[in-house]
Amino acid sequence: MPTCAMLFAKSPQPGKVKTRLLDCCTPEEAATLYRGFLLDSVALLRASGAQLKVVACEPPAAQEELAALLGGQDLVFVPQPQTDLGGRLDQLFAWAFDQGAERVLALGSDSPSLPASCIDEALALLTEREVVIGPSTDGGYYLIGLRQPAPELFSGIAWSTGQVLAQTLERLGDHSLGLLPPWYDVDTPQDAGLLKVHLEALDRAGSARGAHSLQVLRQLEFPSPS
Repeated sequence: MPTCAMLFAKSPQPGKVKTRLLDCCTPEEAATLYRGFLLDSVALLRASGAQLKVVACEPPAAQEELAALLGGQDLVFVPQPQTDLGGRLDQLFAWAFDQGAERVLALGSDSPSLPASCIDEALALLTEREVVIGPSTDGGYYLIGLRQPAPELFSGIAWSTGQVLAQTLERLGDHSLGLLPPWYDVDTPQDAGLLKVHLEALDRAGSARGAHSLQVLRQLEFPSPS
């Protein structure tokens, strides 16, 4: 299995996901919206050419729940290690390489409007570059890919801050870098407002991208993008 794509996914439990949206919606509504994010992110994963398609589950006990929500024989469900995000990334990349993968990437589930081509583009870049990053507009990244283990990229990073991308670049050393286009994560009410209008535009243009998220967003009110 020379290529592997891993989606980091959380159990869509009220009060446990998308908590920064709670000024504008209830915990139950935020959880329903995140469920839409998961369904759209898995559609992106399924549309890719990655030979090993993995859903990394948080908490580990949510494997059965997430398999029931997202499942199919084309996906492998594994638990996320119980450590910080850097440790989880490092250990899951090591696991994927141990499975025989030669090009591996990880992506989050907070960008349901991502183009379906992003995974395949990242995997293609990894034939020429040792590291591929998809920068996010909040100073982090929505995707990272490797051709070999690189634990130094995940150590000493101020996760969940605007310094993640800059600190990762500082740790690249001699690794060659490939870049995807920047994209946005959805964390704040303003982000959700942007997602809603973007998905409405995609729908108007005939694209089904983000359809599950859009169905939920049409029932909610978020501030306009600022």
